[in-house]
Amino acid sequence: MTSRVRVALAGGVAAAVALSLGAAVPLVPLLRADYALDQSVRAVALDWRDFGRQRAEERLRLEVAGAPLVGRVRPEDCVFDESAGRRVACAWGVVLRVPVVERQVHLDFGSEAEIGPDGGLL
Repeated sequence: MTSRVRVALAGGVAAAVALSLGAAVPLVPLLRADYALDQSVRAVALDWRDFGRQRAEERLRLEVAGAPLVGRVRPEDCVFDESAGRRVACAWGVVLRVPVVERQVHLDFGSEAEIGPDGGLL
């Protein structure tokens, strides 16, 4: 293999890696927000169990007002479901533009926590 071929091959690999990293960078804050929401929903469910629904709703408002959730999730994106125990669920989505192919991709995220009959977190 000539050095010119090696340089071209290395350049192609470097371009592919750069494109991959470029596509992954916008996902990092979204994944962080999703993980934070998972933790927040669990905390809200435990507050509901321990202190009642009103306190849990207050906790939810405080949680979604904090980074990295601010601007991504609103209290209206969450439900308190008492039909089969106590379940807190939040869902949100975002549309990302993929520059290389000039397409838009819709990503949906969701978090859910439920308090079981024994009072434990499911």
